[in-house]
Amino acid sequence: MQYFGHFLETLSGHLSGMPLLLACTVILGIVLQCIGLFGLLLFRFRPVQQLRNDKPLPGVSIIKPCFTNIDNEEQNFDAFFNQTYPGKIQLLFVVSQKTDPIVPVIQSFLARYPHVDAQLIVSVTRKAYWLKVDAMCDAHLSIKHELVIWSDSDAIINPDYVTQMVGCLQEPGISMVTTPQYDLRVNNFATALKVLGNNCDVAVYTMIFNLFARKINVGWGHSLGFHRAAFQEIETEIWETLSSSFGDDILLPKLFNKHGKKVVFRNIYCPVQYSNKTLRQMLSQQERFAICQRVFVGRAVVLLGFLLIPQIPATLLLLLMPTHPVALTLFLSVIGIRIAVSFIFESLILGSIRMTLKYFWTIPLWDLMHLYLGFYSLTHKQVEYHGKVFRFSDRYLLEELNK
Repeated sequence: MQYFGHFLETLSGHLSGMPLLLACTVILGIVLQCIGLFGLLLFRFRPVQQLRNDKPLPGVSIIKPCFTNIDNEEQNFDAFFNQTYPGKIQLLFVVSQKTDPIVPVIQSFLARYPHVDAQLIVSVTRKAYWLKVDAMCDAHLSIKHELVIWSDSDAIINPDYVTQMVGCLQEPGISMVTTPQYDLRVNNFATALKVLGNNCDVAVYTMIFNLFARKINVGWGHSLGFHRAAFQEIETEIWETLSSSFGDDILLPKLFNKHGKKVVFRNIYCPVQYSNKTLRQMLSQQERFAICQRVFVGRAVVLLGFLLIPQIPATLLLLLMPTHPVALTLFLSVIGIRIAVSFIFESLILGSIRMTLKYFWTIPLWDLMHLYLGFYSLTHKQVEYHGKVFRFSDRYLLEELNK
């Protein structure tokens, strides 16, 4: 503490007023990056619960909602048909239209693996705002087993994915396990901007949350595993809530927690495909996500984010004092530590350095883009999705405007 006090005293000797405030904010942001990195290392090297074979293994029903064929589904699906889990697995592929271009792909897998308990379900329910929610509801009618996994069609897994998910769900007291959503397979500037930036944010802010949160009340729909019995206890409330809200993956863990059911993050490899997006497509998606995130976390947290993302105050400081050595040092330090965090994450979690090495320079651009997305979320109340326009009538509930 003595050295830190001396540092602040020295800093205040060089700066005053707004520049000093910005510099202190940058330093706080850098500290948060270090805390997040510490949490990431703990998360990475914490052993995943091993599968217990002291009693019959539970069966697993995997629900995969599918829409179009744009995320390398041929390769993604194959891993689900070749799992090493020694227990029973049921695969339920569900679509909202029998004319969906993904249907022939699913049918080809069913023909290629006739020994696997897998089927295609065409959803007919039309109650929810999102067709995906109706599709998931219809798929639940065909579940056979006591453990359930929700898995999006863009999810990328290893052969031991189900084994690890079941091992975690065997831990006493755990009702749901989820894995933070990482992106993979960049192939242009737009996808690199989002993939590296999002992964770096997960590596810091999600890991800080995981370090200090008393309970986990968020999840990611690309990889949600839970006990069917726990789900059934509150099933009516779940479908009613999801049918009129914006985030099935966000709200399901929240509902579990509301009823005293424990949710945990675990380090199970399951990134999602994010390739072949244009800059406009990527930005439109992030604008929609920004509004939803603002509703979920609140305006105060969005405003705080302007300060806690250190690239923003570091850039403002440099614009105010472009030739000052402190401003330049802090600006370059932020870029350096963010790239370092990203490099460690891509190396330890995804092993994707060969894919991403030439794109690390996009991280400062992503950080500055948060300034635009934050203001966008604060000034827009409507969300457009699949040609429909919605506004939030409550914190999580939606109201369709263009019926």
